[in-house]
Amino acid sequence: MEKDGGKITHIIERDAAIYKADGIDVEDAKAYLIEHGSFKGYENCDEIEVKDPNKFMEREVDYLIPAATEKSIHKVNAEKL
Repeated sequence: MEKDGGKITHIIERDAAIYKADGIDVEDAKAYLIEHGSFKGYENCDEIEVKDPNKFMEREVDYLIPAATEKSIHKVNAEKL
């Protein structure tokens, strides 16, 4: 998506979620995640959520791509997405 001009503003993983209004540098975020195993402590973002990362899924975005975790969308949160 990023290579085609899309802007990735949120990334959620198991114990942290990151947000950057101007768009996340996906390669930088990926390198950080590989090196540290988590987005905890990632500084190249506007906001980081470690208490409840999945709440970022409820934010308004143009597209939501649940690409990694099964059962991340379920009957409790489906109406909020």
